[in-house]
Amino acid sequence: VIDANLIATWRYKLQNSDCAICFSSLSSPSVIDLQKGNDSEIVIGICGHSYHHVCITPWLRENNRCPLCSSKWEDNTPTKFSNKKIEEVFIKKIK
Repeated sequence: VIDANLIATWRYKLQNSDCAICFSSLSSPSVIDLQKGNDSEIVIGICGHSYHHVCITPWLRENNRCPLCSSKWEDNTPTKFSNKKIEEVFIKKIK
């Protein structure tokens, strides 16, 4: 092989596929980030429920519980998952 383009894709299995606060898919930006033209960070609670970071932050200021199951909120977002979309694609050109 002299030249190759490799594409790797992986997904995280989440308990919910939509943000329960803005009702947008977690694989797309939140309504707030969409209006600003930004990608959204996703956060995952210890309970397994996921939200757009900008959506859950105001809720957590008033209530330290998951909006879906009322479990105490503890961030369980993998380090590599922060600041990324649910599905990431990395393209690396190998020569």
